[in-house]
Amino acid sequence: MNGTVSFILIGCLLQGALGRDWAIWMPQSIEALSGSCVLIPCTFEIPSEYDQDLAANAKGRFMKGHAFGDRILLESSTARLVIKRSSIQGYLIGNLLEKNCTSILNNFTLRDSNKYLFRVESPNLLKFSFKEGVQINVTDSPPKPKLTPERVEVMEGASVSLSCSAAAPCPKLPPNLTWTPRLSDSVDQLQENEDRTKSVSSVLTFTASHLHHGQKITCRALYTLQQGDTQKTSEASLTLRVLYSPENTSVSVSPSGSVFAGSSVTLTCNSNANPPVQNYTWYKMKGRDIEVVGTGDKSVLLVSATDGGHYFCEARNPRGAQRSETVFLFFEGSKCSLAQHIICGTLVFLYILTVCVGVYKYKSLCKQIQAQPGEKGKDTYDRLQISTITSSDYDVIRKDMDASRGTDEGTCDYENIKRNKQKGAARNVQ
Repeated sequence: MNGTVSFILIGCLLQGALGRDWAIWMPQSIEALSGSCVLIPCTFEIPSEYDQDLAANAKGRFMKGHAFGDRILLESSTARLVIKRSSIQGYLIGNLLEKNCTSILNNFTLRDSNKYLFRVESPNLLKFSFKEGVQINVTDSPPKPKLTPERVEVMEGASVSLSCSAAAPCPKLPPNLTWTPRLSDSVDQLQENEDRTKSVSSVLTFTASHLHHGQKITCRALYTLQQGDTQKTSEASLTLRVLYSPENTSVSVSPSGSVFAGSSVTLTCNSNANPPVQNYTWYKMKGRDIEVVGTGDKSVLLVSATDGGHYFCEARNPRGAQRSETVFLFFEGSKCSLAQHIICGTLVFLYILTVCVGVYKYKSLCKQIQAQPGEKGKDTYDRLQISTITSSDYDVIRKDMDASRGTDEGTCDYENIKRNKQKGAARNVQ
């Protein structure tokens, strides 16, 4: 379950004039899941003089820890294990007569992590414990699946194949692999590794799109335990990197809505691309002609009131280019500045104030006229109706006024003559 696990070759691999020697082949280590079984691939070799002793009545045993530890008797593929001081059960699935000691041990627990040695026995002289064995490490959580390749960077439109493999230490309960998101159908397949352990693999194939860029792909392994319906999961993920030309290129206007003469507008070119956009070009349409009005690595263009018209942008990266739709800028009538707003407001206020003062003075004057006491001729004046005045009435009124004025003037003249005579007499006395 740790990937490629090297075999241990115990004994002499070279066979020559001296003949065969004691040797065994097993994985160096196996990771087992608590509550599940474990498969131990195993083959062995014995000296040729013991071949006749390897008969049908031969038995195989696994010993836990050392040569004198707990002994697990493997009778046959149908018989259960006979084990001392251990809860482990299992059976031999290999044929001892063919020197195949492959076995399955059931219901491993965390306390069963240990090194396991193999021993072959027969009623005759064949009794031998191989000195090297397999280290079985029991974990409570299943190991993570392995994704291949670990890093994906492809061009848009290319075919992508992702492989997910998860160890199957218990071949009769292999894990179930699922992909998220499910971009296409996939099929799980149980396969044998180089060290003859088992694993389940699944291949996901799809065509890369710009929509897949930055997407997280997850392979999840679901393990079912031997006891009950308990399940455990583990997962591995990678992030897709897809190279594509600019997509969804568009222009945004700020501020949006009505734009007044004298103000400025900011145009921003928006585009999705990988690698990112490296160059932006701004165009303005003049009739049937197109004029370049800005270039560079910035996506912003500042437009004033005199620059109204149709605009669009082009985004470009090493993969290609894309142009946006056209936007139209129209600047409405003048718009007061802040100072102009203040001046306009002040003038309006003064105008309203002047009107209010005038009305107030007019009403006050009317009240004063109505409150004045009666005078000569007031009764006569009050009785007058302007609309009924005739020339004869006017003459009568005028005579009355002249008579009154004459009396007053005569009195004044008499007083003046009297004062002058008195002043002349005084000068004569002197």
